[in-house]
Amino acid sequence: MVSVPEALEQVLALQLEQGCFNVIPRLLESYGDAAIKALTLATEKHSLFNQQHDHLLITQYPWVDNLDPAKTYRTAEHHILRSVYNTLLVQDHEGNPQASLAHHWKMEGRLLHFWLRPNVLFHDGETLTAKDVAQCLLQLKNIEGPVQSLFDQVSDVQVVGDKQLTIELTHANPMFLYALSSPHASIYRCKRTYFSSGRSAYIGTGPFSLDDWSEERLVLKRHRGYFAQNALLEQITLTDIEDLNDHTLSFNQSGVAEETTINALSYVAVNRRENSGITPEELDRLVSFIKSSSKEFDADMVTDDLSFSPSKLIRSNPIPILTGTVVLTRPRMTIPLLQEMADWLQQTIAKTGVTIEVIELPNISDPSSMSESADLLFIEEVIEQPADYGLYDWLLASSGLRFIFNNSEMKAHCERVRAAVSGEDPMSELKEIEGSLYQQKLLCPLFHGKEKVFNSVEVHGVEINQTGYSDFYKLWIASNEK
Repeated sequence: MVSVPEALEQVLALQLEQGCFNVIPRLLESYGDAAIKALTLATEKHSLFNQQHDHLLITQYPWVDNLDPAKTYRTAEHHILRSVYNTLLVQDHEGNPQASLAHHWKMEGRLLHFWLRPNVLFHDGETLTAKDVAQCLLQLKNIEGPVQSLFDQVSDVQVVGDKQLTIELTHANPMFLYALSSPHASIYRCKRTYFSSGRSAYIGTGPFSLDDWSEERLVLKRHRGYFAQNALLEQITLTDIEDLNDHTLSFNQSGVAEETTINALSYVAVNRRENSGITPEELDRLVSFIKSSSKEFDADMVTDDLSFSPSKLIRSNPIPILTGTVVLTRPRMTIPLLQEMADWLQQTIAKTGVTIEVIELPNISDPSSMSESADLLFIEEVIEQPADYGLYDWLLASSGLRFIFNNSEMKAHCERVRAAVSGEDPMSELKEIEGSLYQQKLLCPLFHGKEKVFNSVEVHGVEINQTGYSDFYKLWIASNEK
């Protein structure tokens, strides 16, 4: 006769083994502590099995909904893109371009010449050609998405030979090399893999292939024909088990980590829309007050621009008496510090007497979806490196600009940015464009987030952290030896 705890453990072990995770929260809710103990035992056994077979299960990975390189702006999805696809170039820790799919490149004015590595294989066994690369880059130019304005400067892509191509730009632009190392510039076959769930994804060349993608899980399998550093794990399963707290699976221990430094900007974008519940004049006064009050949140984090120099703010303005209703949109805040910033922002607005309505941004990759219904967007964005390219990239693809500008305004703005890059003093002109956005109170920079991030490379068979992993191909299983 099997006891209830034993039966629960057997059921949960089977769910973990088969990758069927949706039933687990229901069992935890129905059976309480008994299910928690059973899950701990089942997970320990599953973790041991995974360690023995170089498998990894990450139980609370942010849900992955879009793996089209041209359309996603989410960090969690970019992590998958970097695992499944490669780019022509990559960046080292200083941000300098390095070889990847291209082993050599040369710039001649508006022309960028690339020579591809031989014998790079897609996950289906086909060999990468210059034609594949050309098709991907031309799609980036034509697909409507968060980085279309960054890639529509591509005038043409010419296939010179099976392993050689030339990108022709509308203007000479040395910074475009950095764009080719972003996940958006991932190279794939224009052929999809279809899964039983109905989802599909382009076939890549990366260290992992997509083995399964459903409502419950996403499974990555090692690509044994990979041209570069092979993945150390055979399989990684990502899922988002709701209502699973850290104490439930508390046996994991920290391992070796890899250190990187990131720069991020938290800011407000100001949308002067028709049918707003607040006048343009009152909205300007509100934004000025928000900026002047930012030192009250954290004086050390306040910044005035993307140079991240110390702020010149001295003191807060007197609280203005304002009227009207302002609609604030923001992404779902998963980081405590960002939630604290959002709370501070709402409290600061409320001090003025303005009524505030908060709407969660439904799709972080498409802030323009809220342009007709929201006045303010609060968001944090990682600024790419090196710093010069970070400013250029942000001026072309930032969420704030895509929130406040319509198509014709965005096109005119991007033309100004491209003209600046082609000028005699590109950085001076780009900073002038940046400054004008602040002076017009279209964008309001608030806080600089700079931190050293320790990303795990040594993992256990089951991990509960949502984030904090190095590139998946670098992960290895921790040894049980003491």
